[in-house]
Amino acid sequence: MKLALAVVKVENTKERNINKILKNVEDAALKGSDIIVFSETALTGLINEDIPEKDLKLGVTIPGKETGVLCEFAKKHEIYIAIGLFEKYGSSLYDSAILINKKGEIAIKYRRISRGWRGPKSDSAIYKEGIEIPHYDSEYGRLCVLICGDFFDDLLLKRVKELKADYLLLPYARSFIDCSFDNEKWEKEELPAYCGQAKKADAVVIGVNSLDNEYFGGGFILSKAGKIILSFDLGIEEMITKEMACLL
Repeated sequence: MKLALAVVKVENTKERNINKILKNVEDAALKGSDIIVFSETALTGLINEDIPEKDLKLGVTIPGKETGVLCEFAKKHEIYIAIGLFEKYGSSLYDSAILINKKGEIAIKYRRISRGWRGPKSDSAIYKEGIEIPHYDSEYGRLCVLICGDFFDDLLLKRVKELKADYLLLPYARSFIDCSFDNEKWEKEELPAYCGQAKKADAVVIGVNSLDNEYFGGGFILSKAGKIILSFDLGIEEMITKEMACLL
């Protein structure tokens, strides 16, 4: 199995974002990738203001226009797509991620369970979280999804372990307080914490970070033992592929 991790710098419209996303999907398929993973809210950016009349406009329905385009591309290029997005469901907004299989079907719809994506005073009748961790048994093994802060909830990692997931897909959005793209700080202070959490999940973890003026991009693949298989530099819009044979 070949993985592609795509860091796409978030633009100011969903249309511009999806065009860049589709270009990465096409490039990944041309390179023989089987799965491509994007960041948390890659379609919109994590730019919610906890103002419902603004934030609900960021959301997309699942299924809907944007996810339909992604499904068509996944089927056309015979590739799995994992991507984060704000999901509008009626008058509610979720921080969600989907996994689309090679047939162009939405195999997983996951709603972030941790609350860190929204402010503490946001209206919980509108801004909501999920409770389930669905899984999908692919030809490459069992796949699960968590989003960002979910990865630091040990109870959620215990549930992933109990599901016996082979791969945990982790779209996330991380930044430093000073909004810097400090590779040394990331590698010395932050990445080791992710390695420790990977051991609790007992799954290969594929993480991709958001990139804009605040979130610093980058990504990684971690083994079940919490060892770094792949890690790439912050602040760069790029796609990296990795052959995963015998790495479980």
